[in-house]
Amino acid sequence: MRRFPHSITLLASFFLVAQNSAHSQVPVRLGIDAGINFANQSLSWGDGYPQSYRFGLIIGGLAEIGISDLLYVQAEPRYIQGGTNIQGTYNVSTPEGQVTMEVDYKLACLEVPLLLKAKLGTADFKPVAFIGPNVGFLLSAIYQSKDHEIQGLDTRHGLDIKDRYKSVNVSLDVGGGVEYRISKTISLTGNARYSLGLNNISTSSEYTTKLNGIQITLGTLFNL
Repeated sequence: MRRFPHSITLLASFFLVAQNSAHSQVPVRLGIDAGINFANQSLSWGDGYPQSYRFGLIIGGLAEIGISDLLYVQAEPRYIQGGTNIQGTYNVSTPEGQVTMEVDYKLACLEVPLLLKAKLGTADFKPVAFIGPNVGFLLSAIYQSKDHEIQGLDTRHGLDIKDRYKSVNVSLDVGGGVEYRISKTISLTGNARYSLGLNNISTSSEYTTKLNGIQITLGTLFNL
């Protein structure tokens, strides 16, 4: 949690630059977007345990600064839900003994992607490609089983496992989309990206965990 002030300082600096750029005729736009994260985790212990995507919510803001007619920088502070869904046979202490069960790892983060964007096309309709780092700060982590108690704990209603994860996640976001201008000051956006986890966020020395996700968002940008 100590790193949150650094994130806030970074965002404040970016928006200050955006405000100054607006007065100096550099193209600056602010906006909002929302969408779905098809999340999973890369687990070193996950062999033999089928994983499926966990659907999570994305909601946040957009701040775009133009560098040239082709290149732009965009910051995207946002709330995002991640995790994964795992099915398998677990040799754990349950009233039924060894069982096959389904469990969810539910994570929530504050993320700050910083993207370099390239735009092509006409003034009203532009294809977009982007790439950049994404720093996430863990807000919560919940372990939830579907049907069983585990080792005397009723995990059907969720068990806090935030201490099993590091507080900071670093990813590389790569994607593309479209932008359509509906007026002189408003544009609609649609994007799809893959977020590749780069660092191990597990606090265990015995295995590794990395966060990945396929993300689809829709948004609106407003000229300043």
